[in-house]
Amino acid sequence: MDVVYHRRKKSLSLGLFWDPHDPDGTKADLLLSEYKVDKAKGPRTAAAPSNADEIPLDDILDHMEASNPEKAGATDAEIRNRTNLLFCISELRKYWSGKYLSDVTAQSSVEYRNIRTGVRWKNQTKESDSSKIRVTGTQSARREPEVLNSAIQRYAREKNLTAIRQAELPPKAQPRDEWLTYDEVARLLLACRGRRWDPEADDWIRDARGRLVIKDPYTRRRRAGIARFILLAAWTGTRHDSVLRLRWKKNDSAGYVSGDLRTLFRRGDREADTSKSRNPCRIPTSLQAHIRRWQENDDKRDLLNIVHQQNGTGYNAYIQITFKQIVKDAGLDPERITPHTLRHTCAHWMKNEGVPIWVAADYLSMTVETLENVYGSHTLDSHELVVDAFAHRKRQVSPDRRSNASAAPVTLRVPSDPGRSNGRGDRWTRDWRMSKRPNRRRTP
Repeated sequence: MDVVYHRRKKSLSLGLFWDPHDPDGTKADLLLSEYKVDKAKGPRTAAAPSNADEIPLDDILDHMEASNPEKAGATDAEIRNRTNLLFCISELRKYWSGKYLSDVTAQSSVEYRNIRTGVRWKNQTKESDSSKIRVTGTQSARREPEVLNSAIQRYAREKNLTAIRQAELPPKAQPRDEWLTYDEVARLLLACRGRRWDPEADDWIRDARGRLVIKDPYTRRRRAGIARFILLAAWTGTRHDSVLRLRWKKNDSAGYVSGDLRTLFRRGDREADTSKSRNPCRIPTSLQAHIRRWQENDDKRDLLNIVHQQNGTGYNAYIQITFKQIVKDAGLDPERITPHTLRHTCAHWMKNEGVPIWVAADYLSMTVETLENVYGSHTLDSHELVVDAFAHRKRQVSPDRRSNASAAPVTLRVPSDPGRSNGRGDRWTRDWRMSKRPNRRRTP
């Protein structure tokens, strides 16, 4: 007989018949309890398609765009990041629209990279000077497949997909090793004051009477805020956006300096930290004098921003255009020297001064691995210690040039057990059996 559970005039068959070995119906009660638990969980949703052929990439990109809505009160960095994300999504739609997740293969990734590489930037519309036209490079085209992979991973995580595809990325470029010396930073600061460098004469441009050629007062006043940025970024290694948002007084939404002008807080007290860590750091003594002078001048005008424009307002956008003009006037390459180069400069200065790597990483608010792989590129300046060590080494005389002809040659004895250490950390025991140098003191 089929066991039936009656509830409110509705019958539910458990698919069990009366069992003589289970006269009390224990098995039926167990199945009934499991059914009640499943009933309490609510109706089950339809399972997401697990086949990649059934998932359109348009849905994945729409989900990525909807997951990053516009926030009220967003910072300049958040607005720029969202703008760049939307631009990448729009470029991805031009190729991947109408396709499915199964179409994401290595061949399609290479095809997309070839299409995107060499495309003219939107702001490059002048045809007269073709040497200054900028096109999309391999690393710029790498960013868009990264956004596609991130969108696929987020969609798969929220839709419980078991099998996903990933676009193949081109290899990463080597990290930039551009950094500036103390003299080059000084030239940038003098260029902010209106000077111009002559690479052929290796000196500042002068008139016929030998006087310096200085730019107009308006340009000098407009570059005064960039001079503050250069000093803060080069001597503290703080990132570009954090320097531009620094305030004089303690606040919750941006970084600031302490009351004694000895500590730089890179983010506000209630500002959420991102993947780019922004821990506080000490301000060098040589920079404190400049900050104290800036504070006295800004207090008279009741200004809030440390780095501000001529009218007292802060910089709401990048300073790339003005910074490139300053770099060009300083006789440097504006295509290779960027505001982020000053962070590399601070890292190299600390490396050349012999600062321990863990101390430098903590000062720059990054990991030791990042400092060593990205900011610790190869330089020859730190090799001066080796050159000095070899220059002051003691002169060694070979045995055949000594006065004692019976001197034994240099021998190398291998221990009987090569796997045993000699207590000094190595596996080889060197036995230098040489006769002592004879006493050359003159007899009276």
